[in-house]
Amino acid sequence: MSQRLSCLRLSRRALLAALAAPSVARAQDYPDRPLRLIVPFGPGGTVDLVGRLVGNRLSQTIGQPVVIENRGGASGAIGSVAAARAAPDGYTFLVGSTTTISIYPQLEPNAGYDPARDFIGLSQAAYVPHVLVINPQIPATSIAELLAWTKARREPLALGDGGVGTPHSLAGEILAQAAGIEVLHVTYKGGGEAHAALIAGTVNAASVELSVASPYMRNGQMRAVGIAARERAPGFPDLPTFIEQGFPDYEITSWFGFFAPSHTPEAIAARLEEAVVRATLDPEVKDKLTAAGATVVGSGRGPFEAHLARERAKWGAAIRLAGVTATN
Repeated sequence: MSQRLSCLRLSRRALLAALAAPSVARAQDYPDRPLRLIVPFGPGGTVDLVGRLVGNRLSQTIGQPVVIENRGGASGAIGSVAAARAAPDGYTFLVGSTTTISIYPQLEPNAGYDPARDFIGLSQAAYVPHVLVINPQIPATSIAELLAWTKARREPLALGDGGVGTPHSLAGEILAQAAGIEVLHVTYKGGGEAHAALIAGTVNAASVELSVASPYMRNGQMRAVGIAARERAPGFPDLPTFIEQGFPDYEITSWFGFFAPSHTPEAIAARLEEAVVRATLDPEVKDKLTAAGATVVGSGRGPFEAHLARERAKWGAAIRLAGVTATN
């Protein structure tokens, strides 16, 4: 009987080893053909820029071509769904962002994908912090002075934005809750119109990416009273963060990262993660991202997953507070 049991155990181990062998072989051979990187927006935006810079360098670090596929539409949902449904073999991955990962799936229950279920977060590549900018005629140079001015007028702070449910709009809800003020949202067809309204004095303030606002800040058309990041920006060392001004949880960024479909084998996901981080931290890539106004991160899966959890909770709370959906 004992001899029979031993034979059964050996047969079982042999079967398990045989089943695992193809997966191990695939991981050892990976990659042996070109990779596809889905950018869920059209060419020319920051998401596309991050994807192309990192993807082009990745082709050198991983030893295979990386083909960029722009699949825009539905606020990034079309490309995100395509990536979520791709074979989990390490040959298709995605550039995700604040909008596609942290906001839109919480706004639209029928988005067609669930980031927590459908993706493995490989690496946060970079982020662009928002700044709270005001019309320079407002007598305020800090958040405290802006809040005092707003409360003294006994009127809501009029915030311009380029769309309901965008980070720029939801940032106002987070500010209203944190500062205990009333905010009036004034929505325009796009960011350009919102910026023109701020310069003209039609609205009081706006939450804008530093890379977009910096030219207006330098020429005096907008005044920044705080940067919504954990650290001051190298290009504006005198601009204090919200954290320094008493708002420890106020962090508003447009971030960008890379994702693989769920169920990608661990060995392949680890290989892709390592290659993406190396490509992101390449000096030439870092210089180009920095020149575009981004702060390079290049984190691995652990820190990135923690970041994603914080972002989901933050934007989810803002969405519920604002009472917005993808259709209103």
